[in-house]
Amino acid sequence: MPRLAPQEQERVARALAEFGKPVDELTLGQMVGLYRKTDLLETAGWKLGRDLSILRQAGDWIDLRNRAAHPGGPPISPVEA
Repeated sequence: MPRLAPQEQERVARALAEFGKPVDELTLGQMVGLYRKTDLLETAGWKLGRDLSILRQAGDWIDLRNRAAHPGGPPISPVEA
């Protein structure tokens, strides 16, 4: 399994410090934010030789999940479901 280079590790550590908690305590939305802020999807895809572009849609999935789980938001349309 490829590992992050020291500069990549530093970028992730700085971004994680902004959340003020360890990675295993991040919410799903915060985890997606960490991946976006540090370009981890691109880095992981390149290092693993895989296309991880489908995971960029995680923000849309989280929005739908939040709308379904938390009352008071806009309803989910049949197209979105």
